[in-house]
Amino acid sequence: MKNRLWLALFAALVLLPRPSQAGTCPFRIAADLPVSYVGHHSLVVTVTINGIPLRMQVDTGSYSSFLSTEAYDKMGAGDAYDNLRGYYAQGVAGTMQMNSLVMRDLAFGSVTVRDKILFISDSAMISHDGKPLVDGLLGEDILQQFDIGLDLPNNHIILYDPPDCAATEPPWAGSYAAVPITRHPETLANTVDYGVGNATLAATIDTGSETSVIFQSALARAGVTPEAVSAQKIGMEGVGNNVEATTPEKFSSITIGGESFGDMWVVVAPGQTSLYTDALIGEDYLATHRVFIANSSNTVFFYTLAPAGN
Repeated sequence: MKNRLWLALFAALVLLPRPSQAGTCPFRIAADLPVSYVGHHSLVVTVTINGIPLRMQVDTGSYSSFLSTEAYDKMGAGDAYDNLRGYYAQGVAGTMQMNSLVMRDLAFGSVTVRDKILFISDSAMISHDGKPLVDGLLGEDILQQFDIGLDLPNNHIILYDPPDCAATEPPWAGSYAAVPITRHPETLANTVDYGVGNATLAATIDTGSETSVIFQSALARAGVTPEAVSAQKIGMEGVGNNVEATTPEKFSSITIGGESFGDMWVVVAPGQTSLYTDALIGEDYLATHRVFIANSSNTVFFYTLAPAGN
């Protein structure tokens, strides 16, 4: 999901200073990926497909992974292009149709993912004037195989092989709040609790969203009323490059992990109940906070401090 918005996320847990857990339950790094940025700060890493380097947007808010038509044509995939029709993807700003898919080997770090379906679509990724700015998109169908270290303050995404033991702490030192992950039984979408005022909603960590957002339908359902509403309208671009108007609204209290923020302005978007989430935690929050997504233990560790170079 590509959005241009601001969010809020809740996890009412006490912050605890923790040492690295490397000595008790070792984490093995599968790939340490330097991050660059395109467009309005979308996250990009380099992978190889069939030995060809490609720049891929990292999107934890998209379940599927995609390849642009230009990148596909550049690889000369031949018979792997299957012209299967009738696939649809739905996001915060609408629905797009995907006409084809391709099987490919994909490598990054010490990892090779073989015989993986990559949908062919230019609309699924960040673009300018209808032209994709990246070669493809890495979604949760690939990323969920790993524990994911989002160290965006230091411009790195680190993928860890799931540990052999039952890890209850992340591999990084520092103060953090541990928040359970809820997985939707049908979509496998991951959400964590977040707070807006006295209400508890569900939010998705979405590296494909350049800013964060709360959906209006969630606020109405929870009975939450903002303290103030801006007269300014902001365009939100989503799947299919559709744009919808959104509004910044001010709330008296927003809680993210173990941190609380008062009188915060958050962009509120029209409700999309089919997304099975109430809000998105976007790159604006992730840029200043390290976040460790332990898919192996269904826990997200939100760090309050983001020391540069650590």
